[in-house]
Formats: sequence, C-alpha cells, structure tokens
Amino acid sequence: MPRGQILNSLVSGLALSFKSHLVGFALAYAAVLTLHKFSSYSSALRKIRKAPSVKVSGLRSNPALDQSDQSDAKLIVVRGIVEAKSAFDRKWNSFKSGVLVQNTLHFQRTESVGVLDDVKILPLGKEISAVGLYSFKNGVPVIRPCKDLPYFLSEMSKDQMVVDLILRTKILFWSGIVLGSISIGVLGHSVARNWNRWKVLICKYLFPQQGQRQQSVPANVRPESNAETEAEVRVDGADDVPMHQLCVVCHTSRTQCTKKLQIVYHYVVELRSTCGMEQRSFLNQGDLHLDNQVLDGDFNLTTRRVSGNVVVPVDPETKMVCFKREPGGANAEVRTRSLIDLKVYKRSYWTPNQHPGSHSLYSMLSSEPSNKCTSFEPREDRHSIGYQKAMAVLQWIALILSFLAAIQGVVDGYSVDIGVNYGLLGDDLPKPREVVNLFKAYGIGKVRLFNPDPDVLWALRGQNIDVMVGVPNENLKALAESQGAVNNWFDNNIEPYLNDVNIYFITVGNEVIPGPLGNYVWQVMQYLQNILDERSYRGIKISTVIPGTALKTSFPPSKGAFNGQSSGVMTSICGFLLFRGSPLMINVYPYFAYASNPTKAPLQYALFNSSTPVHDGNLSYYSLFDATVDAFISAMERVGGAGVEVGVSESGWPSAGNGIFTSPELAGTYNRNFMKRVTSLKGTPKRPGHYIEGFIFALFNENQKPAGVEQNFGLFYPTMKPVYTVLYYKALSDQKVMAVLQWIAFIVSFLAIIYNHNIEIVEAKMTLDIGVNYGTLGDNLPSHEDVVQLFKDNHINKMRLFNPNPEVLKALMGQGISIVLGIPNEDLASLSESQEAVDQWFAVNVQPYIDDIEFNYIAVGNEVIPGELGSFVWQVMQYLQHTIDEYHYQSLKVTTVLPATALGVSYPPSAGQFSGEAAGIMASICPFLNYQGSPLMINVYPYFAYAAKASDIPLDYAQFTATKPGLQDGNLSYYNLFDATVDAFFSAIEKSGGPDVAVVVSESGWPSAGNGDFTDTELAGTYVRNFVRHITSNVGTPKRPGAYIEGFVFAMFNENQKPSEEEQNFGIFYPNKKPVYPVF
Repeated sequence: MPRGQILNSLVSGLALSFKSHLVGFALAYAAVLTLHKFSSYSSALRKIRKAPSVKVSGLRSNPALDQSDQSDAKLIVVRGIVEAKSAFDRKWNSFKSGVLVQNTLHFQRTESVGVLDDVKILPLGKEISAVGLYSFKNGVPVIRPCKDLPYFLSEMSKDQMVVDLILRTKILFWSGIVLGSISIGVLGHSVARNWNRWKVLICKYLFPQQGQRQQSVPANVRPESNAETEAEVRVDGADDVPMHQLCVVCHTSRTQCTKKLQIVYHYVVELRSTCGMEQRSFLNQGDLHLDNQVLDGDFNLTTRRVSGNVVVPVDPETKMVCFKREPGGANAEVRTRSLIDLKVYKRSYWTPNQHPGSHSLYSMLSSEPSNKCTSFEPREDRHSIGYQKAMAVLQWIALILSFLAAIQGVVDGYSVDIGVNYGLLGDDLPKPREVVNLFKAYGIGKVRLFNPDPDVLWALRGQNIDVMVGVPNENLKALAESQGAVNNWFDNNIEPYLNDVNIYFITVGNEVIPGPLGNYVWQVMQYLQNILDERSYRGIKISTVIPGTALKTSFPPSKGAFNGQSSGVMTSICGFLLFRGSPLMINVYPYFAYASNPTKAPLQYALFNSSTPVHDGNLSYYSLFDATVDAFISAMERVGGAGVEVGVSESGWPSAGNGIFTSPELAGTYNRNFMKRVTSLKGTPKRPGHYIEGFIFALFNENQKPAGVEQNFGLFYPTMKPVYTVLYYKALSDQKVMAVLQWIAFIVSFLAIIYNHNIEIVEAKMTLDIGVNYGTLGDNLPSHEDVVQLFKDNHINKMRLFNPNPEVLKALMGQGISIVLGIPNEDLASLSESQEAVDQWFAVNVQPYIDDIEFNYIAVGNEVIPGELGSFVWQVMQYLQHTIDEYHYQSLKVTTVLPATALGVSYPPSAGQFSGEAAGIMASICPFLNYQGSPLMINVYPYFAYAAKASDIPLDYAQFTATKPGLQDGNLSYYNLFDATVDAFFSAIEKSGGPDVAVVVSESGWPSAGNGDFTDTELAGTYVRNFVRHITSNVGTPKRPGAYIEGFVFAMFNENQKPSEEEQNFGIFYPNKKPVYPVF
C-alpha cells in the first residue's frame, strides 16, 4: 500500500477511535480553562490582599503613594462616592438615577481619580471602589484598570472583594479537579480500548513493507476449504470480523466485535515436554501457523519475544481453534520430541510482559508432520477480556471514589467565615495540637489569640487557619518606649512563625481604652506598622480592641460618641486606621445590656429575633447588635474616622452563671444568630452591604477566670464536647469513611497505573536544607527513634553524628535523613597504623547500614587540628578514601572538622591563614580535599568572639542583624561576623593549596543560658534563625557570592552531661522535645 494511503488510514483511524470519546476532551478542555481561571483569580486575590485601601480623601496624604514616582504604578483600592461632572462647563450637576461616565471617573473630588476604557453607567451617589494601578499624571492622581484583576469598579469594599475571590477560587479549584478527574477516566478508558488499533495503524505507517509481505505456505499444509470456517484475511481495510471468526483481541464473534483482523503483536513462547524439560531450541520463521497465516518472525526461547500477524478461525460447531504446524521447517530437536506443550502469549509492542488483550493457545505437536487440524479451546489467561473488564471496572470505581473524595474535599476545604477567641485561662484545657484538630473538625478558619503563645503558634503551623495575635496589655508601656523594643518583640513572637502560620492581624492591647494603658496604644501601633512597612509584610493589619464602655452615648446609634477619656486617644487611632485601611476591632455584648436592664433591652431584640424594629431616623434596627455597631461607627465619624471599617473581635452569651439570663439554649440561639448575621454580608442599617468580620467569644469554658458568667462563655467544655450546637461537626465516622474511600481510590488508581503504564511514582518530600548536630551526652534524652521522628516532624533532613553509635544508626535506617558520620578522636591513633584497621572500622560502622542510610560525609576527627591528634588525620583520610574507592562509593566524601582556633590570622578575612601548628597539616589535607572534590568542615561560633570582646564586636554584627557593614576588606563589605570568619577560612585554604575547596559549617549556634547577659533564649533564637535563613538562602559570602555552603545547627538538645552550664545550653530542644525557642 502506498505510504500516503497508509497515512490517511492512520489519521482516519485515530479520528474514528476518538469519535465516541469527544466528551473526554471536552471535559479536559473545560478543566484546563477552569484551572487557568483559578490561577488568575488566585493571583488577583494575592494582589488585592496586598493592595492598600484608602479613601479618596487620603490619596494625596498617604506616604505609601509617592507622588513623585511617576514611572511605577502601584495597585490600590480607592473607596468613594460617585458624583457627576459636566464635560462641557466642568461644573457639578445633579443627575437622576445614574450618571454616564466616559473616560474619566470622579470620586467626590475636583480632580480625576479614575480612567475608564469604555462607557459605564454608574449610580449617582453610590459608594463604590476603584481597583487599579495608581499613578500621577500632571500632578493629578489617576487609577487605570489592571487587566489581571476581575474588578475595576465595584460596589464591594476591599474585604468583600477578598471574600468573594476566596469563594470563587475554591469553587474553581475543586471544579477543575473534578472535571480533570472525570476527563482522565474517560480518556484513559478510550486509550485502553483503542490502543491496539492505534498501534497497528502506526506500525503500518512506519513499516509498510511488513504489511505487504506475502506469506507462502505449502499446498499440502492447507486445510480443505470450508466456506463457514475459512478465515477471511483483511490486511488493511478489513471490515467487521466475518461470521464465525474469533477476534484475537477480545475473543468475541462478529456480532459483538468490530475490531480488525490484522494486528501485530509480540509473543512469549514456552515449550515444555511431558516430562517437564524446557526446550532450549529455536522455532524459526515458517515453523508455526495459525490457519493459513504463517507466524511472521522468529520464536527465540532466549529473548522470549516474537512478532506476527494472526487470524484465528473458529469451528462454528465445536468452537475450537484450528491450529496447524508447518512440516519440514522446524528445528529437528523439536520435531523429534513428542508431546510438546506450546504456549503462545500475545503481547503488545510497548511492553513484553503486559497486554490487556492477550490469550493462550495450547497445542500438542506430534513427532510426524500432519495435514490434519488439531483443535484446541481458546483459554483466557490473566490478560483476557475478563481481566480487561475487571480492570475497567476497577478504574471506574477509582474514578467514582476520586469524585466522591473531591466532593468531600470541597466540604473539608470550606471553613465557615467566622472566628473564635481561643483563651488559655484554664488548668484543664486540651493541648494546642488537639485544639487545632478541633478547629479543623468544625471548619473554623479563624482564631484570635490574646497573646503570642509559642505552643499555640507552633501547633498552628501549616494548618491554613487565619490567626489574629494580640499584644498583651502588660507589655504596652515597655513597647511604647522605643522602636527597638517593638522590633525585638516582633522578632521573637511574630516573625519566626510567618512562613508557616497565616498571621494576618495584630491587635495592640485588649480593652485598654478608656484607661491609663490606652495612651500607649497609638505609639505601639505606629512602631509595629514601621516594621511591617520596612519588611514588606503588607498582608498584616494593625488595630486595637475597644469595649462598649468606650462609648459615652450609644442610643440612638446616630448619636454614638466616645467618652471624654477615650475621645482624644481614638482621634489619633482612627486617623491611623483610616490612613492604613485597617478596621477598628470592637467587643459587642448584647447579653450585658439585656441582663442589666431587660425592660430596655428585650430578650428577642438582644437575640436577633425581634420582629419589631427600633427606629433611628429613617433607619430601622431589629437587633441590639446592629445598633451597637452603628453607634461605634457614629462615634468614629465624630473623631475623624468616617471611612474606618469595624470588626467584631468578641461577641457571645454565657451558658450559665446568672440564673434565668443564662442557659445553653439562650447562648446557642445568640451565637447561631450572630454567626448567621456576620456571614450574611448584609452589613448594618447605617452601612448596608459592608463586610464585618466576627469572632465568637469563646472557644472553651475557662475555670481560672472570675467565677460566674466569665467562666461559661465557651462553645466547648475542656473535654472538647460542645456546650450547645453552633458549628457543624464533620462527624468522625464520616471522616473515617471518606478517608477509607480516598485510600481505596488511591490504591486502585495506583495499581491500575502501575500495571498498565509501568509508571514509577516517586514521593516528593519537602525538607529544609539545614542540618543539626545530634549529641548524646545527656542522661535524660529521648529515645533514638523519637529523635529521628523529631527530625522528620521538623523537616530536618541532615544529621551530624559525632560517633557511629549503632543504636542511632539502626533508628536512621530507611528514614531518608542524610548523615555526617564522625570518627571519634580517640580512634585516630590506632586507625592511622594500617589500611586493615580502617577497613575493619568501615566494615563494622558503615558497611552494614550503607544500603539504608545516605552517608554524605565521614569526618575524620573533630577539632583535633591544631593538636597532637592532628598529625594522624591525613593518614586516616588516605586510608578511608582507599576503602571508599574499593567499594565504589563515589558519593561518600572524606573530610575533617576544624575549629576557629586553627586560624592564626582571621582579620581581615583576605589575610586569613592557618596557625603555625595547623599550617603544616593543612598543607597535606587541603590538596587532598581539592583533588577529591571534598569540602572542609569548619565550626563557626560568633558567640564566643562576642562574649570575649563585647566592647569590640557589636551584637547586631554577631547576630546577622546589622544594617550597615561592620567590616570593609578592600571592596568587600561584611555585615556579619559569620561571613567574615568563613571567608578567613577560604583565604587560609587557598594559601594551603586548596583553591577550589568548598566549606561546610559543621557547627554554629548560640547558648540560651549559662553566661549571664550574653546568653538567653531571645539571643539564641535570633542567631539560630538568622543562621538558618542565611544558609538556606544560598547567598554565599562576600568572597564567594552565590556559593553553596551547607550548615549544621549546634545542637539538637541541651545535654546535661557536658562540662559547663554554657556548653549544656546550646540545644534548640529540651530533652522533653519541647523547643527552647522557635526555629523551624
């Protein structure tokens, strides 16, 4: 057949095979579009969250919006009211229902603040937001649409846009997952059904000569012609399988199958005699036939593969396959062997072990050629149609279960837009980790903390829960004294968690206005905002929390005003909040108003259930909650906060403690209605449609609060049993059922993929590229297995061991943690005596574990240069390298560990060189390392230099926190002592013959106690976190910028059997596995 016709046949065949599965491509296309839209909306969500929100009146006064910068447009959200301006006389005119705006948009100002690309109809007098790129044109502020955002002009505020985008992204994400899963299932089923057809068409196109080859069969072998049983051979354009013919793909007759007869396969051949001896001979081309078709190819028992064109006729009466053997062509050893069992397993080209449509034919060959057909039943093996159907069923089950899991994921991924106050004033409260699981079980997506408790923040890592953190009242006075005090507080309580905890709000003080502490709030807010601006944490808001007692007048709401003591403080705070686009957090408790005066505050009015409104002018109030919130809004307007939004940081109702005024029924009714009110996004009568963030008070009944109602505001008892039903509980049984379904879906899908496609799935694990020294000089340390688990829990993938402790090595087997193994100093002298001694050491301490542990380095000795033992190091390194070379462990490197005392000169770094005693030894070691491509390990401790000469070495220079260079060495600027020390080592190594030798910082740390003011947890935490950040950023040093330098924190635990108190306190964990300070 001409190649062009074959190509046409190929294209048409592929097209026809997809005809019934266009829905799969349609679903895949829809999934791609949905996920692409999800990506766009996610990007828009991030941008809008970071964008500042300002009123029109604050455009020119906002320092974040530099009027002189006309080149770089900034994304901004501007809120204002639409008014009309005549394009002819440039005077303000009044319009009726709407205003036609073309090209220019005006927000209560005489200069343009928005430029439109098309004509819009905007409602006159409506408060709307413009979201776009802000810049100045001829001194006039201009906002242009950003193509990446779904909004430009919107009635929604920034917070409402964020909520809207969050909902959209969740819907788009899970829709894309569901559509993608279904399309994969449909297309996978299509591929499984049409694979053989595609294979044949492709092979015909690539190898047309094979399809045209004519097979000659001797006439005396041909069976008698029989119209009912003779196979009709169709090479390329065959129609349906002829009547009574058996399809070799699916074993069905013409009425059930429309597959072509001409198919090319691989075959696996097994020949066994009746006595069980395997035949080692060959079956050459022409030896075997199925009806009139000679099998095309050589049967080779060594390779166990063959290709051939097969048509199998079936006797319509006996339903037996007619099989013939060509006389004269087979190997003599086979012809003379009697009763040979021949198995022909059909396989596909792409894998010799698997094919869903294969089958078995059994034939008994006699020693003499015969012209008669010997009939045999076609038997299905594990690749038969039954197997195909079973696999198809399993795949569809996996698809359905994946769909159910995706639906459950939508439910699990959805968290109610309500927060909860998490207080800790109880001696019987559950552990923070258990509380976090409670949040997840009830879909709580926000939590307010009254102080930055490290245990709670640690438990919240990676949990996708929004966190509001409070600055404790008792800290306000000290923090208001200086920017440095606030910086220190932020560095220790907020920044260590920002990578893993979604801290989005910091509240300065709780209900300290009115009061003497209220005078410090504004200053602390300013200092905190300075940090956020300096470090570009634009997603964090700053505010404070005020109680209802800050109001002098609360009724009617339009007359709301702050009392005299609060008014002056709130004037400054509202100006700050307006300028920064942050809401004021207020505590609203209708319960207290009702309990103190039930006649003036009826129960139903307090519980959101009133059907009779309270009127304030043209505004109608159906709940005391709305009236109180609007009273706060009126009070803010009177002190210059007309554009400030509000958030409700506390609201609740006690379930006991005050007689008939408190009960679980009343508390449940209030909190359920409060949650509905907040999540409805209806706003208040004074500000309809405004988003009000809300937090229920409180999570638990806390028994250390004052007796009475204060102990009974909790949604849950300390046992985590609900006091009353407010939040929907995702039942544990439902979770277990869905977890089982998800695991079944995963396992079935995994097996199907592995079996049909030979895909190896590798689990990717995210780990931190930092190591930690694990010392064992303590009598109270956890078990080695617990230590390994602690490494994994904190994503630490590197460990340094000072000696080959067999118990530790056994615990590390198969854990995926790479190891630096040390040779103890006391073994160096004996190991340097002979190669056999080192071989024996390696055979005992490394070889038994090397298949299950990734050994990166073997460090010969620790800090023995300079010193008496230093003279043995180079010889042991040589012996050890010879052993490694013999075993071909090319990835295992040999090195040693040096202290800073090995340097004779360390200042300036460019003059660095080893001391006299160390220089001679290093002159041999450095060339060895340079030749082998191994690094030198160095221990770098800026702490010791600082503690010894605090007058000469500034603390910020020792702790990586300096903002200006502490050392200038030629054209190189050093901002920290660590880099200067490392570069001094680099200079010394170069002078000793190691120009290309890299370094590994095998130890660096700071003690948390033991040396007075030089050691505390804050200093230690700051240094270690900055060290980790410096190492993992791969910035290198001034001398070698961008160089990869591995680092190991010293040490994992405080070890009580070390010499001095200072040495005992380098650990980042206590022996009880609790962090000394947060690092990871």
